Amino acid sequence: MGRGKALSVAEKSKIDVLQEEGYSGRNIGTKIGRSCNVVNSYLKDKENYGGRMKGKTFRATTERENRLIIKEASNAAISAVKIANRVGCSASISTVRRVIKKCPYLRRRKMIKKPLLNAKHRERRLIFAKEVMSWSEKWRKVIFTDEKKFNFDGPDGFNYYFHDLRKEERVLSKRHSKIGGVMIWGAISYYGTIELQFIKGKMKAESYKTILENARPKIDTIFGPMQWLFQQDNAPVHTARIIKSWFHAEHIEVLTWPPYSPDLNIIENVWGWMARKVYEGGRQFEDQDSLIAAIKDVWKELSLNYLKSLYDSIPNRIFEVILNNGGNTHY
Repeated sequence: MGRGKALSVAEKSKIDVLQEEGYSGRNIGTKIGRSCNVVNSYLKDKENYGGRMKGKTFRATTERENRLIIKEASNAAISAVKIANRVGCSASISTVRRVIKKCPYLRRRKMIKKPLLNAKHRERRLIFAKEVMSWSEKWRKVIFTDEKKFNFDGPDGFNYYFHDLRKEERVLSKRHSKIGGVMIWGAISYYGTIELQFIKGKMKAESYKTILENARPKIDTIFGPMQWLFQQDNAPVHTARIIKSWFHAEHIEVLTWPPYSPDLNIIENVWGWMARKVYEGGRQFEDQDSLIAAIKDVWKELSLNYLKSLYDSIPNRIFEVILNNGGNTHY
């Protein structure tokens, strides 16, 4: 049987008067046309009357269980079912998910991929960070470079969307007959970009040397007589003897780069930005020409302000490496 209507302010006032006159709870109920139970409930605890009648929500979990659920979920790649089992909670799985969702500091995110650093990697990263920790404007003399592959179907990880339950599900098709894409080499500076180089086939030392020769005039145009530093990672093609000889002959200083450090190479952020633009709206490509055209268009959209903001973030990245004792940064 459901609960009756709560007493109104006027009814409570009548009860107070009748109680002072010496009437019992049963007689008061008869006089005001309410049950003796509701009258007695009010008389027993006038201050707190109505708290339960206002629809107080029944909690399927205790405060202790809530704390344990949040503790188990914190930074854990674990399902709600396993969390409930570990906590020993009898509440439903939807309740466990609701507890996690209501927590202000827990958010469901895709796990970020970062290189696995061993002790030697961390040591070399820390040494590098300490060597350049005093750099500020000197970073503006560094040219950051890297290679990037753009696939016809788009990069992994771009298959999330907000599904409208009133519509058919969207499907990201993987066209097995269209496997492939475009490999590019790019370089950025504090003062602008260097023209993209498109790589045909597997890049070898000779083809990398050609890329550098093609990029050199543009770099000289940007920097003029200013001395600049060249950054590249430690891929075998970058450290081949023929490449080292070319840098030496061209009097180009190459920045010694720590291993497994894409978080310090700001062009990685550019690649991420470009991928979002190239594949915006789930766009896919039928051939190399259309993909190359899209890449070139997006490359032209790179603003100088965005590049400068990336350069300005480098000291913070270096500081994080030192703070984390050579470990990964959040970038």
